[in-house]
Amino acid sequence: MSQQHKTGVWLAVASLLVAMFCFQIGASVAKQ
Repeated sequence: MSQQHKTGVWLAVASLLVAMFCFQIGASVAKQ
């Protein structure tokens, strides 16, 4: 695994976590 490939994997994981985080916030805000 090259360094660039690892960076791409980490970016994908991070963006997925951010998307889930934003989705949770959006869902809780919509409920109020």
